[in-house]
Amino acid sequence: MEQITRKLHFWNMFFRIRFFNRKNVLLVILLFLLITIYLNPIRDFALLSNYPKISLWVYPFLLTDMQFLLLFVAGTIYFFSDFPFMDGWNKYYLHRVGRIKWLIIQIKYIVASAILIVSLVLIFIAISLWPYTDISEGWGKVIYTMAKTDAGQQTGMFWKISLQFLNQNSPLKAMVISIFISVIGIIFVGIIMMVCHLCISRSFGVLFLTGMTVFVPVADYFGELFQIELSMLSPISWMRISNLGIIKYGNYIAPSCTYVICMYLGIIGLISIFLVKKIQKIDFFV
Repeated sequence: MEQITRKLHFWNMFFRIRFFNRKNVLLVILLFLLITIYLNPIRDFALLSNYPKISLWVYPFLLTDMQFLLLFVAGTIYFFSDFPFMDGWNKYYLHRVGRIKWLIIQIKYIVASAILIVSLVLIFIAISLWPYTDISEGWGKVIYTMAKTDAGQQTGMFWKISLQFLNQNSPLKAMVISIFISVIGIIFVGIIMMVCHLCISRSFGVLFLTGMTVFVPVADYFGELFQIELSMLSPISWMRISNLGIIKYGNYIAPSCTYVICMYLGIIGLISIFLVKKIQKIDFFV
């Protein structure tokens, strides 16, 4: 019981100091404003068309929009930009518990942060659509209408809802896949930042991940000709959920969900194994 209490105290202090600081509170506010801006046209359409409810299952389509994804990943990079934290308290904890246990705690922090970030997005979606939110088994009339027609353009909607994705997936399946892929995608960003910081420098990690993010519009720009090949090599593009496994004009525009999940987990696993071996040689106390 004492050990459990000690762990709860540690994680409470860790998240209070590291997650709920001034920098991250600002990021949370900006994230809420971004989601509100994106979802306001859907609210306006529901009001104009007298549809009383809006399905909450818009998360996959938000992530698929290139501009939203770029801003979302940029915020995630900024969130992890000072990670792992090598201040005096963390160095003391590293010395106390040992290198391997310290590394495991850092990875746990990345995983917990990813889950919390995705949870905040889902909560902000519900808040932004309130009081018209609807949790039903289907996609709902509003989402279907905006996917089938140009109704969204009439209310200022500047992103798209994929009708093909709607027809191929149930809301439950789409949300489960979206949440899982976005969580491991954020873990990917966090662990890349960690390995760059520990082995090279924090600045290199930011530049490397920024380059990956900039590659998303590059892959999109080349259209059907090389889009599938470039998308398979663009880890940030893998979070564009409603593009995964979709065929347009006879060609796949993005890899399958299975490919994305296996690649994310494989890369994360290999980096984790590398860090376990590398952590013994790093001098933290210079």
